[in-house]
Amino acid sequence: MQCNALIALTLFGAALYSSSPVAAEDTSSVGTHSDCKKLKGKDRANCTKCLDSGDGFFNKVDGKWQCGGDLGGNTVAKQKKGDPWPKALPAMPEQQKSYVTIPAGTFHIGTPAPTDGSYRNPTELDSDVTLTRPFMMKTTEVTEGEWYFVMKSMPEYYKAGSLDRPVINVSWLDAVTYLNALSKLEKLEACYVIKGKTVTWKGLDCTGYRLPTDAEWEYAGRGGSKAPLYGAIAEVSWNSETSNLDGRPRRQPVGGKKANAYGLFDMLGNASELTWDLYKADAFEKASTDPVIGGLEVTDVEAPRTVRGMAFTSSPDYATIALRMEGPSTGADTVGFRPVRTVKK
Repeated sequence: MQCNALIALTLFGAALYSSSPVAAEDTSSVGTHSDCKKLKGKDRANCTKCLDSGDGFFNKVDGKWQCGGDLGGNTVAKQKKGDPWPKALPAMPEQQKSYVTIPAGTFHIGTPAPTDGSYRNPTELDSDVTLTRPFMMKTTEVTEGEWYFVMKSMPEYYKAGSLDRPVINVSWLDAVTYLNALSKLEKLEACYVIKGKTVTWKGLDCTGYRLPTDAEWEYAGRGGSKAPLYGAIAEVSWNSETSNLDGRPRRQPVGGKKANAYGLFDMLGNASELTWDLYKADAFEKASTDPVIGGLEVTDVEAPRTVRGMAFTSSPDYATIALRMEGPSTGADTVGFRPVRTVKK
């Protein structure tokens, strides 16, 4: 089981847990009761106790096992005996039904170069971007409950009682697979053709569910504002301070903070979010119209994708809607996603 500490290097420079640095060469993580049984002696007993307590994962750090945190695997699991999966959900959770329409328009992406010589993150190059199609965006991130209803499975980290929190630890390929399944469920056109590890997007005119482009995400996240934030950070964001309710930062139920002007929640905090676009630091050096970074065909689904929005582990000191991050497309313990749909002309 892979533990993705890598994302911590990009999420505003914040380590997942500064008090317990994770050694990449000696890290493993247990997130299900059935996997606890693979351990021996006190480790096995402590693993079960850890998961029963609700503290999340039993992690091996610097050769020693310890309890705590939402760190864990990144694969979609098959249910094992003893796993705390919920009963089958009778209907799609209400959050899935909430979408808002984002109008077409032109905006200034990134952060203007400072005139006083102060630092600007090199990924925040600014330029004018025009989006010619309005689109609908989900007001919240995809939750574990929504994922479970559509996919009939749970990511390996799942623990009981968290169906209203954003789903994490699903790969970029998992995300586009989910979106095709959601389109099929609602009798909409599937936007992706998936053949093994090659994914082809039908393009912006497809009206089924899809990931937002990098530019669409920032345009929607700004909510019409030119400011780096769409409100006071403590009011709009679950971050390393506001989500730290019992000694460690944790994901929170979606929609618990103030929305932006478009009615979108958690655009800064809770889970960071995958986009369609290939990560390219200088993508917006020049003005563009309907940019799709990396094109419509992806032949390497493990290539780094652009991740947007801060996470529940991120420091609020570096919060800005413009920050673009390089995220592992294989899944990460702070990264989720939210769907969009192009509005028919």
